[in-house]
Amino acid sequence: MNEAPGLPSLKEQKEALRGAGIDDFSDEGPVWCDRAQKRRKSGAEPRPDLAEALRAMRPGDELAVASPAVLGGSRGAVFEVLQAIGRREGAVFDASTGQAIPWSPEALAVVDFCNRAETLTRSFALAKARVRRAETGRLGGTPTKLTGKAKEAALAIWLDPALTGNAAAAKIGISPSTAYRKLGPRDQPIFGRKAKS
Repeated sequence: MNEAPGLPSLKEQKEALRGAGIDDFSDEGPVWCDRAQKRRKSGAEPRPDLAEALRAMRPGDELAVASPAVLGGSRGAVFEVLQAIGRREGAVFDASTGQAIPWSPEALAVVDFCNRAETLTRSFALAKARVRRAETGRLGGTPTKLTGKAKEAALAIWLDPALTGNAAAAKIGISPSTAYRKLGPRDQPIFGRKAKS
């Protein structure tokens, strides 16, 4: 069990473990409880931590957990625990699913292969998106600041009836939607500004 923040409460974890047939939660019982470095009483020894629970495992033993999150908050942390269980020739029993998860050296190669596939897929997708953005001219980046004199100049271009909305926006260096949002509609004077006669 683990009482770190963000995990099910110890009561909920005990209920899950009871459902798996574990019911001895005494200090001498077979249940490991990581109390996040809290002490039971002043000067008392802390309860056994995960490392001690792993050292106590014998070949064929199962380390029962209420949830996979109990073993660690990251994929890497959980892999380390699973590898340690594998070195002891044991398995982890997930009480939330009722499934025993064995570990073998080949499992790490499979997981690494899957992780690399996911990373490469993302890399290829991002590379294609960058090429597509370059082809369309939508390169993103910091938007043009329209304040002070820059806004006055942009507004003059935007309200020029000789230019289309798209041409005016391109000349300013922003998208038409940004121009409408920042500079207002083109066919009527901006509120508070005198119409040109």
